[in-house]
Amino acid sequence: GKAQLPQQTTTAVVKLPFGAHPTSCYDKYTFDASHIQAYLNMDFEEYKKKFIYAKSHAEYLDIAGGSKMILNIML
Repeated sequence: GKAQLPQQTTTAVVKLPFGAHPTSCYDKYTFDASHIQAYLNMDFEEYKKKFIYAKSHAEYLDIAGGSKMILNIML
């Protein structure tokens, strides 16, 4: 089935390539274990500065490992 998002808690849904990273998107790509481990080992403020506050989704993907990371998680 498809994910159901409650209307009262959803402002927008955006479809982006690798938009679920570092988690998975079934039958497209798996989770990024090394990124999740880095998240668990980092201070959350440090993590936000490095990943969440990227200027764009493309910059986020580049910071997260770029094409090498993408190739590693593709199914």
